[in-house]
Amino acid sequence: SVYVNMPRKSGYNCPGDTITIAAEIDPSLGYYWSPANLIPDANGLTIKPAPVATTNYSITAYQIGAPATCPSRTATYTAYVEPYPMISVPDYHPTICLADSFDLSMQVRPDNPGYTYQWSPGTYLRETNKSNTKFYAPVGNYKLYMRALTPNAKCASNDSMQITVVPPFSFTDITPKDTTIHYGESVAIEAFGDAVMWSWSPV
Repeated sequence: SVYVNMPRKSGYNCPGDTITIAAEIDPSLGYYWSPANLIPDANGLTIKPAPVATTNYSITAYQIGAPATCPSRTATYTAYVEPYPMISVPDYHPTICLADSFDLSMQVRPDNPGYTYQWSPGTYLRETNKSNTKFYAPVGNYKLYMRALTPNAKCASNDSMQITVVPPFSFTDITPKDTTIHYGESVAIEAFGDAVMWSWSPV
């Protein structure tokens, strides 16, 4: 009979990682690996491919010189490749007021419900291990680091963002308070305070 076995049938890895696949066959048999174009050295019972996508690696054993009535047998190893996460956030440098808590959302693709999420440092964060959290901190500039890992191979990607927290502003005065002008004339109006942005209306 034709004996061929793959002690380990499958595994998870990151794109491009070199993996080791070992097979067992009767030493009197001939064999070949496939897909041969994705295996750097297919001359032994142990191969070390580096798959970039999920791939089935097979070894087929056969009796040398045997008639067609003695069929070959094949064992297969499946290399499940988990793509590196792609991290993004809606705003990489938001400016917020001191009195506000700020919603943070780490968006990761491709979609995978099993991602592990990490935010750091966690000093001013409500939670550090979920995709969505809240940030609340004193006045200052803060850099946050984000990390996402796939569920099985733990393929990791990193990103970062900057948050600026500004103090509450005061609106102290506007001049002139009231004035009368002729039709077609213009008047200069000036506002006073320590706001960093102003909006006038009607425009």
